[in-house]
Amino acid sequence: MKNLVTGFGTSDITPPIGVELSGFGWYIERKSTGIIEPLLARAMVWQAGETKGAIISCDLIGVTKELVEDVRTRVSVECRIPPGNILVCATHTHSGPAVVNLIGWGERDIEYLKTLPARIAASANSAESQMVASELEYGEAEIKGISFNREDKEGQIDSLLKVVKVKSNGKVTGFLVNYSCHPVVMCAQTYLISGDFIGLALNKVAGANGCTGLFLQGSCGDQNPIYRFLPQDEAIPKLHILSDRFAEAIEAALNNTQPVILDKISAARQEITLPQIVADRPTILRVLNLIDEFQKYNDSLPHEIQKRLRLEKAVYESLWKRYDRKPLDGKEIEIQAFIFGNIVIATHPAELFYGFHKKLQELLLPLKAIIVGYANDYIGYIPLPDRYDVSRRNYSYSAHFVPLLIEEFSFREDAGEILTDAMLKLVEKGL
Repeated sequence: MKNLVTGFGTSDITPPIGVELSGFGWYIERKSTGIIEPLLARAMVWQAGETKGAIISCDLIGVTKELVEDVRTRVSVECRIPPGNILVCATHTHSGPAVVNLIGWGERDIEYLKTLPARIAASANSAESQMVASELEYGEAEIKGISFNREDKEGQIDSLLKVVKVKSNGKVTGFLVNYSCHPVVMCAQTYLISGDFIGLALNKVAGANGCTGLFLQGSCGDQNPIYRFLPQDEAIPKLHILSDRFAEAIEAALNNTQPVILDKISAARQEITLPQIVADRPTILRVLNLIDEFQKYNDSLPHEIQKRLRLEKAVYESLWKRYDRKPLDGKEIEIQAFIFGNIVIATHPAELFYGFHKKLQELLLPLKAIIVGYANDYIGYIPLPDRYDVSRRNYSYSAHFVPLLIEEFSFREDAGEILTDAMLKLVEKGL
């Protein structure tokens, strides 16, 4: 039996009102006008013997590799934790500031971004100062009326919410929540900063229990909430309905936990390369020349067409520059795994489709698998293989469009299988 100590802490990472919120369309200038609830970084620092780590979840659309490296450096020095044992992930709220590089999907506020690493690291510093001997419990709750599969009406949805409850001397000191759903009740026609329904629910449950809760976003690439794309005056009531419903599910899981035998506690990470399809450079040049021809008549074109041409030019110029980064045919990423008894927290930096999540969960049985996306970087979608098929002239937003927005080539259609296989092997190696 391993002796575990943990601490929980939070820090405020709310941007100033007026920053652009990220998501939902190109150059829509969705500038924030107010705050529903502050954005937080929430941290759990843990130690078992000589092994020490930190889990930090941020109310952000995503995190970049550069941001993570900065946070890790700060936390490593201040909390004496190896950088590879530090997880920094995002809840993926679309009602937060532009942080990751998404061309046209919100302008990043440079001054805010300068302050962000220190503000995130402060959550771990707070957690490290409050460490106490701890026990873990694991629980689940069936969940309905939250989400649907936006890519396939008959497709799978996440119906199981998972929690890890942390206790000290019989009192709950913190908890982790894992579920897969886009936090996009607040959308293109809303201008208020929040963690969306997930952030509100987490704050409600944490407040009721007098502790800190972290949300670990699952694989929500094809998972949307049942309420979305509404004007602000209609979205806010729906936001509270869904957050209350989600909070009830969290409470149900917390009330249905069983002790975890901590016979093993470990941390591991690995760098892997996911294959990409190299775009044809002469074709990129041809498209750029065509856009230049159209833009000669910009003043006579409708405003929406002007914006689209602006987007396409930025996208194809970034693709042209992609040839300067090696390897050309692959994206280097980090995967990570923490093992606490029969609980495994396995992470990746993608918007993974839920089918891969489900398969990995099944392969990891009888372990209780908490699969976390948007972790330690942001690399866009990894959809199911059928989304790559263009033979019927279907152009997939997830497979082919979003990679362009983050200045990358599309992944090869077997990228999801390669990723889940690598994550499985990393966990097995750590056992």
